[in-house]
Amino acid sequence: MNRKLVITVISLALIISVGVVYAQENGYLINIINSNANINTIISNSSVIENVTLSNGTLNLQINADNISTVTINGINYTAQPSPSASPASAVTITYYGMNVGAAGVLGFISGPYLDAVSNQTVSSVTCYTWNITITNLTPTSLPGGNFDQALEPLVAKYPNLLTQYIPNAPGQGLSDNLTLMWCCGSFNGNLAKCCFALYAKSPLSSDQINMLTQDLTSQLTPAIIGWYS
Repeated sequence: MNRKLVITVISLALIISVGVVYAQENGYLINIINSNANINTIISNSSVIENVTLSNGTLNLQINADNISTVTINGINYTAQPSPSASPASAVTITYYGMNVGAAGVLGFISGPYLDAVSNQTVSSVTCYTWNITITNLTPTSLPGGNFDQALEPLVAKYPNLLTQYIPNAPGQGLSDNLTLMWCCGSFNGNLAKCCFALYAKSPLSSDQINMLTQDLTSQLTPAIIGWYS
């Protein structure tokens, strides 16, 4: 007989002192002996009882059944519900885009001049390096970046040829003594789930540095973005 696999989970709050609990329908019978209770369970149209657990006063039944819809416990009917499917995992994909190319908003910083916070020297012009940020299974309501200053702080010492800035304090309190990378984030055609992220270099980056930086940005920005929208 062709059977449709339906996994059902029924969580029922029980008082452990109840001696006998019945799920009454025609079908297979199992007996569970617990130190606190004896439970006789009968489930209709069930070929296999996958798992039955009793803990903290809750009876959990996981049933491989054909078409069970309800069970009766102590004369009370309960509707069987499918096990909730897991929500798709949130994901952030960061890929290198190019040098001095990207969304219009991030390229406006190329002209300079800028004061580099580390060297305290003015940089007349900088090179812009950009990455695509693609966000899935989240609903961005604004561009990411609210926590990027702190997320990028560990990369300052590792990439001395990137332009730096001080992390701002709370509004009205000026700048802190903590350094971070100078960055910008803009959208492609207003799509908040596909962004253009930019860093600015005082001197050109090698291919190896770009590859390493892409990995570091993935490590640092992914949890920051997911946390920002969660």
